[in-house]
Amino acid sequence: MANRTHSPRNRPLIGVTTGCKANAVAYTAVTFGVWLAGGRPVRISPIHNIDMVREISGLVVTGGVDVNPRLYGEKNIASAIPEPERDALETECLEMAFAADVPVLGICRGAQLLNVVRGGSLYQDVPSVFDGFLPTKSTLGKIFVRRQAEVEEDSKLAGVLGRHGAFWVNSLHHQAINRLGRGLRVAAQDELGIIQGIESRAHDTFMMGVQWHPEFMLYSKPQRRIFKALIAASSPRHALSGTKAGHFGPKDEELAYFN
Repeated sequence: MANRTHSPRNRPLIGVTTGCKANAVAYTAVTFGVWLAGGRPVRISPIHNIDMVREISGLVVTGGVDVNPRLYGEKNIASAIPEPERDALETECLEMAFAADVPVLGICRGAQLLNVVRGGSLYQDVPSVFDGFLPTKSTLGKIFVRRQAEVEEDSKLAGVLGRHGAFWVNSLHHQAINRLGRGLRVAAQDELGIIQGIESRAHDTFMMGVQWHPEFMLYSKPQRRIFKALIAASSPRHALSGTKAGHFGPKDEELAYFN
């Protein structure tokens, strides 16, 4: 008899956001992690599958370019901002997901934007703030472990990973979370005090962001559990279809700012 549980029709549809041009390796790894966990990934970008946004039952906001500092009320001192369309799209998707209680997983930039949309801020240049921080440059360094983090014992992240205390993660970022957004708590920090994990304070809400890239660590069972937790929390009954319509693109005044 066929396994109906994991048939494509029964898998929750998970939106995976990217820019117009995605990092092929990272995108493939994220979608594989979603599929391996039992979800059905669909790419959402300013030019991909906009018509499917309201059908998704879970949201993954992936890594990529820097978030526009204007979104957290700061001048640009160390941020590259090539994609205002992406900022606008992902901000709308996150706001809709919050309103509809649709599960959210933010990865690297995605965790940072989740924090910003909730009213938080970022460090634009981590090396200038934290002594000893070395941005990853090598390909192997981007994929394999290189930084120790500490997971809070009472966090949902600890429950997802099946462990708390010290563990190792990869590190691809040069920016990081500064002021926490509304309704969020720190779930993990590294040895320098940089926030590596955030989550919703609400017990029954799956809203989680990780600064590292679990999609590059799918060889690790605890990292695969992050995707499994997202899928487990996703349900077709909680899709974005019930939320207020959005235009999914930068507003005129936003475009003017970048022109």
